Amino acid sequence: MFWNTAWVNTHPTQPLDADVLSGEAAYLQVPLNEEYSGTGEYAIVNFPNLEEVFFPAATATIDPKTFKDCPKLKRIVVAKKSGSIKGAPWGAPADCEVVFDVNAKPRGTTFVPSYVVVPQTTSTPEPANYHRAMLELIEDIRAYVTKRNYPSFTIINNGGVGIFEPDAAHDWTLDDTRRMGAAVDAVTVEDVNYGADIDWNAADNRETPQMYRDEFYRLMHIAEGVGVRSLVIDYCWDAEKIQHSFEVSKANGFGDCVCTDRELSSLPTYAFPHNINDCYRIQDIENFMVLLNPNPDVNPPFASKEDYIEKLQDTWYDCLILDLEYNGEVLGREDVERLRWKPNGARRMVCCYMSLGEAEVYRPYWDDRWSNYKHDAEDPESPNHMDWKKAVSYCDWIAEPNPEWSGDFKVKYWTDEWKRVLFGTDDSYLDLILRANFDGVFLDVIDAYEYFEEKQKED
Repeated sequence: MFWNTAWVNTHPTQPLDADVLSGEAAYLQVPLNEEYSGTGEYAIVNFPNLEEVFFPAATATIDPKTFKDCPKLKRIVVAKKSGSIKGAPWGAPADCEVVFDVNAKPRGTTFVPSYVVVPQTTSTPEPANYHRAMLELIEDIRAYVTKRNYPSFTIINNGGVGIFEPDAAHDWTLDDTRRMGAAVDAVTVEDVNYGADIDWNAADNRETPQMYRDEFYRLMHIAEGVGVRSLVIDYCWDAEKIQHSFEVSKANGFGDCVCTDRELSSLPTYAFPHNINDCYRIQDIENFMVLLNPNPDVNPPFASKEDYIEKLQDTWYDCLILDLEYNGEVLGREDVERLRWKPNGARRMVCCYMSLGEAEVYRPYWDDRWSNYKHDAEDPESPNHMDWKKAVSYCDWIAEPNPEWSGDFKVKYWTDEWKRVLFGTDDSYLDLILRANFDGVFLDVIDAYEYFEEKQKED
């Protein structure tokens, strides 16, 4: 047998990948964890193919009997000063090389994903209930991350707060809402206090009318009744409105995010109350930030990926909700680990965007054979340039283009093919998120069931 987690104090560190769980790993990165102090006796046992192990600089001690039954272990790298930890090679084979190097980095921090290969046809039948099909997809995601040994992984629904309320017209019961509450940790609701686009005029920086605000609050409290934390996203920029958003959200027990641009492309520069405490769970957070389209040209600008990470490190948000990529480069474990700390050293959460209801041509999983619309179709200089209105899908499980968002296609989210795009292979999107060791996912287009229910009415 083997321990599938390296232990730190009384808490397990970051979960390990499938090859580790099966004991087949050739390389093991001991987690970069804020609580890491050292390994216990026989912490790493029965890895017949293990050849190399990396210990981070945070390592204080390594037990003399850390390793057992790892016959192929050839190299142990410790990112500390030579000889600072005694007893090498700590139970590994006597000829195992031990390298002390303060500048050492773990392997595999840069990963270039490939598109996901799935059939263009599907044999998955149409669901009897589109609401429930979305529930089952989220339950599948919860089951998958648990199987991958990420039991504390956070799932946040972006929007669709109405799914936590029973709906007899769609055979959506109280039991269904409770199941959703068991699968999901939090839900975000936009425009609760500022920004509701009620009359089709520019609504940002305008107070949401009371009748709509009351309805938002009602639904958010229903969600909390089934165990789901409610999070506010407001759009405003006047200092007094920003302050009011934080105050009223805190009074209601909601976490709050104030965005100063609806494109979610710039780093807010306003002042807000700092929470100096550690935030390990969504229940711990008081504030958060959503930055999904970081733009190098905004003010303040991001000069590079390094500059992007450094600017985010300097913020005081309890939770950062980010895209998996910066300027086309997938974030790695080291990047996420650097973002995990507030300026005072307290822990914060780092979560990643993932769309459940739409496939996006600009994601690494996208296969150009799925549509006549290519990655670079918007570039006038590209040979693939075409009018977005001419985009068509070549896949049974891709429904049609989203007419309001270039590059996005509505997907039949209940199909096996789409689930394979989302999770289950090295290049699946959720697997890339897990590889980078994000604390959770921010699931978008949850309300995709409404699109298919409307289509069903039309038919």
